[in-house]
Amino acid sequence: MQADPELRKRQVYGLALLALALLLAGLARAARHTVFPVGWWRLW
Repeated sequence: MQADPELRKRQVYGLALLALALLLAGLARAARHTVFPVGWWRLW
């Protein structure tokens, strides 16, 4: 049974949107020093 390509496209788009929303929610809840520890720029 072949899946509808339009349905597959919507599923991928929805999952990407969900992942982005979770990432943004996690960053919003995290403290700044947790996301960017002291000296993080020295890794480059």
